[in-house]
Amino acid sequence: MLRGIDAGAFSYATSLRSVVLENDSLRTVGDSLFHGCTSLKAVVWNGNQPLMPTAFDEKSYTHLLVYLPETMEFEHPLIESGHMALIKDGQCSSLTLHDLKPFYCPIPFTVGHVEYKHFYAQSTGLGSSAGWETLALPFDVAKIRHEGKGDIAPFGVDATYNFWLAEPADGGFDPTITIRANKPYIIAMPNHTAYGNDLLNGNVVFSADNVLIHATDELAPYHGTEYSMIPSFDEIKRCDSVYALNVSLKFDKYAAGSVFAPNRKDVMPFSAYMVPAEKNQGAPMFRIQMRPEAEDVVYSLSVTVAGGIVYVTLPEDRAITVYDMVGRKVCVIDGMEGVNEISHLPQGMYMIEKTKVYVKR
Repeated sequence: MLRGIDAGAFSYATSLRSVVLENDSLRTVGDSLFHGCTSLKAVVWNGNQPLMPTAFDEKSYTHLLVYLPETMEFEHPLIESGHMALIKDGQCSSLTLHDLKPFYCPIPFTVGHVEYKHFYAQSTGLGSSAGWETLALPFDVAKIRHEGKGDIAPFGVDATYNFWLAEPADGGFDPTITIRANKPYIIAMPNHTAYGNDLLNGNVVFSADNVLIHATDELAPYHGTEYSMIPSFDEIKRCDSVYALNVSLKFDKYAAGSVFAPNRKDVMPFSAYMVPAEKNQGAPMFRIQMRPEAEDVVYSLSVTVAGGIVYVTLPEDRAITVYDMVGRKVCVIDGMEGVNEISHLPQGMYMIEKTKVYVKR
């Protein structure tokens, strides 16, 4: 039976990821237990002796989750700086997820406020697939905010500014409007000169209040007939079996952010990667393409273009959905019976229902 823990017992164990202590017979606990443990992500302390702040230094950790009994007092400067989160009785006041830094949650908990910030800089294509990134987060996202433009939302949601969001499916990707915990997505912020004031390059903050932080061991990968897409909160080194998205890296003739390829890039935390199905072992890449949507068109329509304006004639009031040529939903217009004008589309090719149109500026 464990009676004591010596000072520095785990210090500078740089591969140590988590520690769980379940012991009510401790008599002594030394200082500096976890100094220099740069990979440490979680400490679950259910001992009868208090966990002292001196167990930790002030520079070795990011995303350190400390689980304590409800009655145990604990303070540390890293809590205020956002590099340590204190969890008591399954509750935490706030959590900051730091981009590109590994995260590990062994036990789910509820947090008062959580946010994750990422900088989007890639150019997006116009009529072609480019500028995509992957995304995976341990919480259900409730709010998305661009630091310069304010609240933003995926295409399909009524908002001043929209971006593209999709999830994997057999035959390609499907547009979606929600980001759920521990699932993989692809995401692209409009960043092309043709979009004018609708550009969304820059910092984007994903957040939620009073939400569950899911356990990392409960990841929800997508398994399809062509490949699996795996969310990751850790860094995974490039290799032949891991297909990473070519973010900020042109691959042969393919634009940055358009293909998943092996042994090209490391996979960073809060992103996702692909693993080929057995029949596709050794495939050179997987291209990003939207799956043709099976859309029930209730009413017929006619489409013409003149002077850069698209004219859509409807026999009844209904929504008009506009897609780009890779199947991404560009916008949804509240159509009225008769002639409707769509004048804000940048130059390029589009699909309106089953009709292909070219807008020239």
